[in-house]
Amino acid sequence: MPRRIEGGNAIYHYLQKVLLPRDDDFSHELALRLVLDLSIWLPVELYIAVPVLLPYCVRDSSIRKNEWGSANPQGYLRDNNSILKLLVSNYAIRSPRFPSYDKASRGRGFIASHAWRWARVDGKRRTATGHPLTYSFLPNLAWLPAQIAKLTDHEGSRAQQVLQAVAWAVYAPARRAHPPQLAAIWDCLPPPEMTLDLDPAQINTYVVTPRSITIRRNNLLREIETILVSLEAGAPTGPSPRSFRYLDSLTSVPRADTAGMQDWLCTYRDFLQHN
Repeated sequence: MPRRIEGGNAIYHYLQKVLLPRDDDFSHELALRLVLDLSIWLPVELYIAVPVLLPYCVRDSSIRKNEWGSANPQGYLRDNNSILKLLVSNYAIRSPRFPSYDKASRGRGFIASHAWRWARVDGKRRTATGHPLTYSFLPNLAWLPAQIAKLTDHEGSRAQQVLQAVAWAVYAPARRAHPPQLAAIWDCLPPPEMTLDLDPAQINTYVVTPRSITIRRNNLLREIETILVSLEAGAPTGPSPRSFRYLDSLTSVPRADTAGMQDWLCTYRDFLQHN
């Protein structure tokens, strides 16, 4: 019996294995158009106010279903990208590039894609999704239709280069708004191999109002405070952020092992409080 091929997957395989490997002007333009026209980003204003969306989370692709949301050995909440997907559920899209997106909200079939798969932190090469500085670093995130998102997963691919170039062009200039500890997150990410001259107003973005930004920052401050107080008390002191498993498992991690996370959350809390 012949193997089956899914129609949705056929699009990805045709692009990845037939068109894009040609490495000619057409394939270069195709990769640029697919990623630039179909990616959806969060606005620069949100990046300035909340540059790291989930500072207590990292991705752990090894977790089983009954382990999701528990603390890892350093105290960070173990996610599988599912929390990131929910961050934009209620936002409309402003799209100057693709009329079908404009004024719609994200439906099924979109992936929260990371522009960088690898980062260098403290002199060590790490997976960007496995480190709290870069997992939910706002410029590292774009939402793409699933079949196009797969193209950006190939390290060094033209599609990935476009994603990185967009992030660098749109968000990196705004790092001046941040203190050195947060501006330095960019130093963890290798500069893209290509450059794009982009007006931020010409990319697709979620519509996030000033009120929504304030609510997100205040909610995050409450979550961080609950985590820090629970660490001090050695027991949960309030609602567990994002997962009912998190605070119970966090407070069973030896305090010495969570010192790094505690220092990072204190630094980030101070930034949110004073900006």
